Amino acid sequence: MSPYDYFDMRIAQIHGLNRAGGSNMDIRHEEFMAMADAFLGPDYDKGKLQQVEQLQLELHAHQARLAADFQSRQLDEQAFVDESNRLSAFIAARCEAILGAADFHKLFGAAAADLNSYIDANAFLQAV
Repeated sequence: MSPYDYFDMRIAQIHGLNRAGGSNMDIRHEEFMAMADAFLGPDYDKGKLQQVEQLQLELHAHQARLAADFQSRQLDEQAFVDESNRLSAFIAARCEAILGAADFHKLFGAAAADLNSYIDANAFLQAV
């Protein structure tokens, strides 16, 4: 089974697809662990994964605050794009430092340096 097939199977299990009922589990955690198991293996260093997962949670919290500031007009469009991209690049670099370049690429599909423009400023500014 390929890592992609394994990941798809795990996500289906997490969301209760193909079975009755559902689950009250922490979906973000389970999805992250499914991704890590699929692309890094089930025996990968749990301490590193915990650190990366914590950084991902911090990123999501900061992104929510930025979105709220943008919606309330405390940030203009360009500031929102710039701050979002800066924050994402910072977190990606920290995750890559924890995992190592090769494992970061396996997990996220690219090197941290290649993910330098998370929000395309031109596309975003034309859309708003």
